[in-house]
Amino acid sequence: MLADLRRRGFSVPRLRRLLTTLHDQFGIRLYEAIGDDGPMTLFIAGDQLYARTGDGSLYDLDTPAQPLLMVGHDLPIRPLVVRERKRRTSGSETLSRRRRPGAE
Repeated sequence: MLADLRRRGFSVPRLRRLLTTLHDQFGIRLYEAIGDDGPMTLFIAGDQLYARTGDGSLYDLDTPAQPLLMVGHDLPIRPLVVRERKRRTSGSETLSRRRRPGAE
């Protein structure tokens, strides 16, 4: 998940703050907030991260002191899920797939 957030442009200090906030404010680790099974679910909207607790409260993780007050509209957020990494092929696998010179 951290590597995926880095690819989305999140800086290392910001990721450190995220981990610290999850631990200090909510008493959970990142893996507990990924998916629907934990006490909290992470959401993303552009470059903003949000967390929804089991009671439905929504927090902006950059300023998590109090829940967001939602009046009149919903944020265009989507759940933050772990994307499976694409496997890179090694050089030897690539060469073995190519036709060897002189082989027919």
